[in-house]
Amino acid sequence: MNIKKVVRLIIILVLILTIAIGCYLFFFEKERKIKNLFNEKLKIYPVKNLDDYYHLSPKGKYTKKNISSGTWIVQSSYSVKKGKVLFTEGAVLYINPKKKNANGKYYIYKTFDDKEKGLTTKETNYKIVMKENRLECVDKRADKVLKEKIKNFKFISQYAEFKNIKRNAWENIDYGYSVNSLHGNLKLNNSDKTIKILKKIYNVKDLHTPYISMSGNSSEFKKDKDIDVSLIFGFKNSKYSFSDSIKYDRSGFEGVDDNE
Repeated sequence: MNIKKVVRLIIILVLILTIAIGCYLFFFEKERKIKNLFNEKLKIYPVKNLDDYYHLSPKGKYTKKNISSGTWIVQSSYSVKKGKVLFTEGAVLYINPKKKNANGKYYIYKTFDDKEKGLTTKETNYKIVMKENRLECVDKRADKVLKEKIKNFKFISQYAEFKNIKRNAWENIDYGYSVNSLHGNLKLNNSDKTIKILKKIYNVKDLHTPYISMSGNSSEFKKDKDIDVSLIFGFKNSKYSFSDSIKYDRSGFEGVDDNE
């Protein structure tokens, strides 16, 4: 092999190595940014008192002045698979800081595979409002048992805590280039306070190998992005799952229409 061929081979190898290192550093940096973003999003937890949303800026900071024209959308639900039917129950509350009012709905869904219609969901909604930091059902169709259940309902964001989360606790980090979507899973354990509370509230025991799944998009890397957090609590080989979300919405939507 002559000297020219050796030099050419070395140059090719150097180029390949440079490209490989560059790609690795690019993906490593992207993954690091996603993990940091997810950790930052979790800092809003917990919001123990629903009244606190009246004094939160769109970025989640406490304020008494310059309340923005928008709506906080707070949601929590739990799902359980019974046979071939998926039962989902939860609440969504629309909180208007400027008008100091909040309303929403408590919902019960039943999803199953209908032989004629395919995947079908039967949905029942009950109107709710927030009074004195608690939910109150104002729907005449609800019986006393359901009204009491709604009164005692707590959003997961009222008690969930995510303190001292390390970047390496996140796994399965994924970045969808075509739609700029982000996704990752955060490993938890059964000794976590949030998991213990979930077990107690919903009276379930078979919640093993817990994790939360979080999604987002690349626009959230902007520092002035409004709060938009959506979590799914999953468990290995379990029929239960839980979801929770907090979002500040500027579209002008103010909640459930009184005529609905």
